[in-house]
Amino acid sequence: MVAPISNFAAMHFKLPSSFHNRASKEVAKVFWSGMTNSSKIHWLSWRKLCNSKSHGGLGFRYSNLQNRALLAKAAWRMCMDPDSDWAKFTKALYYLHCDFLQARIGNSPSWAWRSILEDREALKLGLLWKIGLGNKVDIWHDNWVSSLPSFKITDQAPLYPTVQKVEELIDHANQRWKKSLIRSIFSTQVTNAILCNQILLLPTEDRLVWGIAKNGIFSIKSTYHLLCNVRDTEDKTSTSLTTPNKWASTPKDVWNLIWKVGATPKIKAFLWRAGAGLSHRGRSI
Repeated sequence: MVAPISNFAAMHFKLPSSFHNRASKEVAKVFWSGMTNSSKIHWLSWRKLCNSKSHGGLGFRYSNLQNRALLAKAAWRMCMDPDSDWAKFTKALYYLHCDFLQARIGNSPSWAWRSILEDREALKLGLLWKIGLGNKVDIWHDNWVSSLPSFKITDQAPLYPTVQKVEELIDHANQRWKKSLIRSIFSTQVTNAILCNQILLLPTEDRLVWGIAKNGIFSIKSTYHLLCNVRDTEDKTSTSLTTPNKWASTPKDVWNLIWKVGATPKIKAFLWRAGAGLSHRGRSI
C-alpha cells in the first residue's frame, strides 16, 4: 500500500528528505530482517542494493530519484501538451509571456509548481531537438546532436558567433548539411557528429523528443536511470566508491549469469550473496 500512495503524492509534489530516508530504512530493514521486529546486520549498503542486477545490486529504487522522475513526467506533459486545461491554467498563473522551458518560479508559487519547476532540470537533461527547419534551435546552447554528450555542442562557443541557429547550417534548397561551413566552424569530432544527424527530405517544424529513448517517448524508468547515471558521475571520485572489494570486482557477466540461471529464486539469492562476498551464519560464503 505504501508505494502506490507515495508514488501518487510524488507525481505532484517534492516529498521531504525525511520521508525518503525513512522509506529507505524501512525497506532495507524488511529485506535483511524479514517481517520480524528483530534488527539484523545490513551486509551491504542501501546504495549497493539500489544498483541494477547487472552491477551487483538488487534493483531497489532510490525514493528521492523516483520522486524526481515522477515530477519530470509532469513537466514533460506540460511541455508536450501546452493546450491542456491544467497547462493553460498554470501558464496563466506563472509564465504568461514565455514557454514552459523558460518559465521562472514567479511570485508566491505553490508547492506543486515549485516541485515541477525544480525537476524541470531533470527533464532538460534528456530532451533532444529533432531538426526540421532548424529555425527554433540554438546551435551553441540547445540539445540537438544525438551522438554528443548531453546532446550539446562540446566546442566552446565563440565570443561573436557567425552562426546562431541550426537553420544556418542547412542547405534548404537541397535539404542537406552545408558540410564546408560546418567543417570550418567545428572540430572534427563535432563535425562528424553533426553530419550523422539526418535531415528529412520534407522539412517540418523542429520538435522536442525524449533523446535517451529510441522511440523518443518519455518514460519514468529511463528518467530514473538517467538521474542515477548523473549521481554516479558526480560521485565518481568519492573514496567510498573506489574502495576495492569483492562485490565491486565481480564482472558484470557473472551477475547476469546468476540471474539468468534456471533455478529457484532462493538459489539465485544464494548465488548473489556468494558473488557479493556476504557471510552466512557467521561464515564467509
